[in-house]
Amino acid sequence: MVANDRGARRDGARQVEAFFAGHPLLTERARALVAVTQPRSIVPWEELRLPHEVDGSQGSFRAPRNACTLNATNDYEAVQAWLALHETATTQRAYRKEAERLILWAIVERGRALSSLTTDDAIAYRAFVRRPTPRERWVGPPRPRDSVEWRPFTGACLATITSAGSDN
Repeated sequence: MVANDRGARRDGARQVEAFFAGHPLLTERARALVAVTQPRSIVPWEELRLPHEVDGSQGSFRAPRNACTLNATNDYEAVQAWLALHETATTQRAYRKEAERLILWAIVERGRALSSLTTDDAIAYRAFVRRPTPRERWVGPPRPRDSVEWRPFTGACLATITSAGSDN
């Protein structure tokens, strides 16, 4: 019985394929209606859920717990504590944006925790900020932070970053 079911499914699939092959305009219209969603590898700060391997709890340059001046057990908590030191919302937002970009880059592009980045990583990040690649992952039009189309960089901000960094 199972073999017959497989044969029937295979025959049915062939019929569907033949139908779409015989109707290319309908096929194109159908494709236009299908929403393809890609898994998000780049998410805003408030949605970050870091795997233990890159959360910074065991970062190469993390101070021993008894010597750490921040009440933080990982990089996200450390950055949150650092942001809390700044009084104005504008400053917090600007610093959060830059910290968010750096943490995302460290994890996605380098596979490292923020607290494990080296001088070579810092040099690579400086080059990356000037020209984020792959562009479709990192750069997009301004979108709400909860949109699947949100990206850490917008085209307008890249012009500012590039011109600001041209002296260095």
